[in-house]
Amino acid sequence: MINSAPTSLGEGDTINIEYTPYNRTRNSVDITLAFPEGWDDYNNIDLTVPINVKRSWNFVATHLGQYSFAIQSDGVAAIHNIEIVEGSSIQYESNGRLYMLDVVGRDNVSPSRNIINYNTISPTSSAVAVMENFNFEEDGWLTDRDENDKPMLRINSTARVTYPGMNLFKLLSNPQYGATLDVDFKSRNVSTSNELLISLRTSNDNGIKIYENKVAVNLGGTNYEVEYKAGERIRIIVAIEPNTSSGRLVKIYINGILSYVGTYISTIDFRNYDTDLILNNGNGFVDIYGVRLYNTALNASQVLNNYIASLNDSISKGMVISKSDIYDENGAILYSKVRDSIPTVLFTIHSGSPSTAQNLPLAKGDKKYCSMRYDDPLNPEFNFEDTYLAEKKKPVLDVQGTSSQKYPRKNFKVKTNKGCRISNEVVNEKVFTFKKDFMDSSHANNTGLAKLAHRTYYTPVPPQMSYLEVSYEDGGETK
Repeated sequence: MINSAPTSLGEGDTINIEYTPYNRTRNSVDITLAFPEGWDDYNNIDLTVPINVKRSWNFVATHLGQYSFAIQSDGVAAIHNIEIVEGSSIQYESNGRLYMLDVVGRDNVSPSRNIINYNTISPTSSAVAVMENFNFEEDGWLTDRDENDKPMLRINSTARVTYPGMNLFKLLSNPQYGATLDVDFKSRNVSTSNELLISLRTSNDNGIKIYENKVAVNLGGTNYEVEYKAGERIRIIVAIEPNTSSGRLVKIYINGILSYVGTYISTIDFRNYDTDLILNNGNGFVDIYGVRLYNTALNASQVLNNYIASLNDSISKGMVISKSDIYDENGAILYSKVRDSIPTVLFTIHSGSPSTAQNLPLAKGDKKYCSMRYDDPLNPEFNFEDTYLAEKKKPVLDVQGTSSQKYPRKNFKVKTNKGCRISNEVVNEKVFTFKKDFMDSSHANNTGLAKLAHRTYYTPVPPQMSYLEVSYEDGGETK
């Protein structure tokens, strides 16, 4: 008996069919979960299951059209029709993929529930992962109600999955290969934040370690770390470029966003990097939605596509796509696409600047003459251009702030020729400051305190008395 199932959804969404096996004379039955003809990326699933126990059949909608899905037993079939409409066509990156933990279609009553097949890396051979201390009731192959019934592998505090011979880093000893680890997971009921949940590391602690609230990468004694919020579903991708003169970058992405970039030393001997992939090294529940390993360093566009493909429904995917369509086919950011999605400012440095180098100012006083263009795709009435005028030596761009000028990312101030406005809440201005806040959020805190003081003790000073509409703080409220 089919209890519930969708009648229509988008391509790329997860289909969840809930059903309850029933037989008057037996305690268990043999069933087949049968996919429609033409769904060659899935195989029919044969199970022996207890009766009167509600179960779920989960898989991803990969074909457009009207299809019938059947649950067959003893010559009888329960059939459910689903219309799959156009949704996000973005799929997981498959080029260079060495391994994928496929949680779709797995079941806690299947005879093969404790078998995970894979191929070892460098050298390559077929192997079976070691699953320890699973009870396949509170843990194992389940679905996550909080994630739109997404299939997962739940690992409890004493359970563990070990993949011996996952020597991903050994690929880096060949300059034609990169390496990428892609993990989609959520931690639950972890006792301490230093509990190691997922690892791909050597005996002397080189490699990748994932905790409840941070990921740490150690290569040749150099450490890279990124923190994130604990207890939420997180997709971590560590992409390592080949060991070449133009590469050696380590990039860490959190939920599709580049969050750290570092460089490893060229003298590392990756031939000695023997590693096992271990899921759940610590105490606590870990939900694994997917694991992927690649013999290439995924670029920003591929990483984003993997993140989008993992989202639960076509609406969520569409929202991310609309905000993130800024890359070309090689993963490089295109200014034209960025300009069409968010407000942007473009500075073109002129050769007649006091400092001859045609780059952004490097220190306070390193002034650069420039032309300036502002584009707001949602409010095009505020778009403007200010062309460099030699007789006025404007616009002129300089580093803003004394203490912050030593940081890799600078604050900038630009003085323009003509007044312009970027919203209806401010008057025309000729001087603009761009705050990077590279070190911390103190500038934002200062802004908030200035607004609070203004609202509490505001007394206009003489210049404000002559023009009370002037915004008192960074394009915010007016008085």
